[in-house]
Amino acid sequence: MGQPQSQIDTLHDRVTALFVSEERGVAGRRKGRRRGQNKRGNRRYLYARTQDIYKKEPGILAKHVRNNVDWLEEPGVKAPAQDVRDLYKKLWGTNPSEVQVPFLGEPSEPALGLGTVLTAVTAKEVNTRLSRMKMSTAPGPDGIKKGDIKRVPGANEVLQLFFNLIMISGKIPTAWRKNRTTLIPKEGKDGMLAENYRPITISSLMSRIYFGIIDSKLRAKARFSPRQKGFMNESGCFNNIHILNELLRHSKAKNGLVVTQLDVSKAFDTCRTKL
Repeated sequence: MGQPQSQIDTLHDRVTALFVSEERGVAGRRKGRRRGQNKRGNRRYLYARTQDIYKKEPGILAKHVRNNVDWLEEPGVKAPAQDVRDLYKKLWGTNPSEVQVPFLGEPSEPALGLGTVLTAVTAKEVNTRLSRMKMSTAPGPDGIKKGDIKRVPGANEVLQLFFNLIMISGKIPTAWRKNRTTLIPKEGKDGMLAENYRPITISSLMSRIYFGIIDSKLRAKARFSPRQKGFMNESGCFNNIHILNELLRHSKAKNGLVVTQLDVSKAFDTCRTKL
């Protein structure tokens, strides 16, 4: 029998408290860079901001330099706040209609038992997942960063027990349903329209570790089509472009080729996800 939601939430609060920095009182949040108050301070700010952008998006920085764009100005959101709320309430505030999966014939192999796929989480799996994350990985709404977890002795074992209780109960902490979303303006689009922004959502670091482990367990047992390129550990865009180029090259020597491209608007925003 699963644990009541209140017990999972209480346990989450206690685990979170372990990673709260004593010096700061709350898990540290990375502060944004601010302009200096004098000429020297402005030069230091210019250098630091430029280095930040170069490390994250060197191509974007080069484009800004070519087009004489001030990359120090934060783009911000120009669309009316109410329009933004209405748009994402419509997308995320309701569940999409059920999608009927077409019948593809009887499975050739028996289905795997849930216990065979979702085996108990180990401290090694926690450590492996945490090691893959950069120290600069952005924290979620709780402010917990990788460094906050690494500094606690036995953190991997604590998270191991916590994650196993979550998996057994079939419930996730209520706090994990709260995420931080940043709207990135689409290039060349009217910034006054709410739909012309790409939402980048960041969840709790602990939830990312947990679901990353679950993802690894599923991938170890699931069979994927060789044609699937999305959400795979390979250069999907490069491979697809290479395949398309080869098809075009061969088609020129024969009877031509018909290519169909399907672009589903708000595909990920409207996927049915139930946790």
